[in-house]
Amino acid sequence: MLYSYFVEKSIRQSFDHVNNHRWDEAVKAVAPNVHHRVSGAHALGGERHDKEALRRWFERLGRVLPTLHLTVNNIWVTGWPWHTTVFAQWDGTATLLNGDASYVNRGLHVFTLRWGRVSALEEFQDSQAAARALAAQAAAGLEESCRRTNCELAEAQSEAHAFRRLILAGTGPSGGEGMAAFSPQVLEIIGRPNSTAADRMLELFFSPHRHKPGRGQGMAGAASPRGRWIGRLPHRRRGQVRRVSDAAQRRGYLVAEARYVA
Repeated sequence: MLYSYFVEKSIRQSFDHVNNHRWDEAVKAVAPNVHHRVSGAHALGGERHDKEALRRWFERLGRVLPTLHLTVNNIWVTGWPWHTTVFAQWDGTATLLNGDASYVNRGLHVFTLRWGRVSALEEFQDSQAAARALAAQAAAGLEESCRRTNCELAEAQSEAHAFRRLILAGTGPSGGEGMAAFSPQVLEIIGRPNSTAADRMLELFFSPHRHKPGRGQGMAGAASPRGRWIGRLPHRRRGQVRRVSDAAQRRGYLVAEARYVA
């Protein structure tokens, strides 16, 4: 079908733009409100929701993996101009800063097109291979390659955007009956000598951040919730959470709001 031929040609060109760091060309056919998602808990993972954020992501990709080359092996096109789905299977290779040229990743891009514009792009790949490569880049001195809990929030922080708010929501039985066994991290925190209840809750819920909110910037920065370690807390402890939230702000842990809802 002629339409599929032109779509496949356009997709192959987009990969060529990425290989040659032509970011303006790479996002030329992208819709303003594009949704972009990459699997993995690393500096390239996460989601973006507009064209400019996607362009910044491409720029970051070029910085953290400057020699990355993507080879498209197969492309499948289905649908009509008003709703087209494209699957692109690829192999990726790169030489890392430490001289290691063995990095290989394989993945699949899923494009959603509407009238010739990319409205959604989801990337499936070996996220562990990507994380290992980025860790090697960081070890070689490329700080931007370090793992971040939320890449887009960290990027917003670097631009002095205000942190919106963090809400810890949930209820649970007193004492935690029925919850899974505590992880080793939690047991270590709970067992620390000479620590107060507030200290322990602060450590369980939040990760310290090197940036503190500047004057006039509100709560600019990122708090990393650790609630997954302890599950839900009883509703009656919401006041204590508020006090811990205040303590977090004083100590440089960045959080705008913490509360429980029924």
